[in-house]
Amino acid sequence: MQPMSCQSNAWLRLLAAVCAVLLIWLVVLPAVSRQPSIARQMQFLDDRGIDPSARFYTDQPAGWTNAETMQQKISRSPEAFWSLTVPESNN
Repeated sequence: MQPMSCQSNAWLRLLAAVCAVLLIWLVVLPAVSRQPSIARQMQFLDDRGIDPSARFYTDQPAGWTNAETMQQKISRSPEAFWSLTVPESNN
């Protein structure tokens, strides 16, 4: 069994870590988001319907629009885009 002082030190370290995370999450990040350069970037994304928390482009409507636009461009001018081809074997 560990001495009581080691257990209380562990709890104090855990409490300090939780307080640090809360401080960053509730104070630092909101302050950063109010900076003009960050606010402009957030507005830029918001105006275009882009969700910065999306993991994949298909998680947001703008991604599907972009995919459709690219498909149309590829259909109109396939020679403008590189394609991968597998060389034929000479066997």
